Amino acid sequence: MGARWYYGLYTALRLNAMTHEYFDALFILSDFTYRPKPICIQGEKVWFVKIKPQLVSFGVVRRGDVVFSDPEKTVLDFLYLSRYGRVSERAARNVLTEYSGELDWDKVCRYSRYYPKSLRKIIERAASLP
Repeated sequence: MGARWYYGLYTALRLNAMTHEYFDALFILSDFTYRPKPICIQGEKVWFVKIKPQLVSFGVVRRGDVVFSDPEKTVLDFLYLSRYGRVSERAARNVLTEYSGELDWDKVCRYSRYYPKSLRKIIERAASLP
């Protein structure tokens, strides 16, 4: 798709209609921009989260000018970023538990090859649960 950034995490949950909850910040994941604290853009609090370049090239949806991660990538990003303290591990596991029934597990497994092996093991365990 050519996008080097996308709306992710809580913002993607909302854009994918997976939650009715409102989050007071937008989350943008990219391979080129990082900010340790949120910045204010036109009155909105925006978090910029940097991820590895290979994690930006798949699992994104484009609706008009809005680019965001699909449900499967959103859950994987939560788990991945929890390893580095950008998202709490508890929040990541809650997202996995809450939305696991809505995921295409074949797609999750396909996407997981781009992430570290330790994350793939978590996904394999989750996929084998009833």
